[in-house]
Amino acid sequence: MLKRYIIILLVFIIGLFCISDTNTFAYIKVKSIIPSSAIIGTTYNGVKINIKGEISKNEELIIKVIGHKRDTHFKKKGKIWGILWMNIDDVVFTDLPSLYLVYTGDIPESMIKKMGFASLRKEINITSSFNDKNFLFNELIKLKRKEGLYCVRKDAIKYKKLDSKKEFDCSVFLPAKLLPGTYQIKFIAIKNGKIAENITLPLQARLEGLPKLISYLAFQHSTIYGIMAVLIAIIAGLIMGIIFKGGKGSH
Repeated sequence: MLKRYIIILLVFIIGLFCISDTNTFAYIKVKSIIPSSAIIGTTYNGVKINIKGEISKNEELIIKVIGHKRDTHFKKKGKIWGILWMNIDDVVFTDLPSLYLVYTGDIPESMIKKMGFASLRKEINITSSFNDKNFLFNELIKLKRKEGLYCVRKDAIKYKKLDSKKEFDCSVFLPAKLLPGTYQIKFIAIKNGKIAENITLPLQARLEGLPKLISYLAFQHSTIYGIMAVLIAIIAGLIMGIIFKGGKGSH
């Protein structure tokens, strides 16, 4: 009887060690995000965010920067009677993030695909009369990549190994077309091909200077904004008229 209890106790202890191995050592610690926010000013043309932290030495990290989600509408063009290009369909992407940046270290290609655009494809719905929804999704990705709003970058996370953990360093580039608002930085630790831990931190993007003033006038004082727009257009027209008139007279 005593022998049986000893065996049960040993099994219980071994089980505790197994649980400890899969959970206790799975952790993510973010040390710094510099700069801590994105300032969209007059000369803004994108900004580089440097992120540093630690993870367990037997894990790999994936960093995602995700923008606010909304329904996005497109018009699908096609030929009518084989000669005229016209809008033939409405395409709606439901819950499409405004920004989707994925950064990884040296992990298998299959894991990159799974955690990259394949993961996004599962999160959104596509409404269209066109049957091949995957084709529409791939065309969307091409467009967003060209705009710099979507990307998947391998080997972007660098590591420095310590005793029981490793430090990570990653540079994230926020594009010129970034909109003001709150973005999410997701840190996902991968262990043995599975998600072991994940945390999410906010990143603010805010307008400053002239862009902030223009936005304020456009939404809060539309009349003043309209008058200013008309005056600027008139002044620009007069200047162009003088320039071209002067150029004509010089010949």
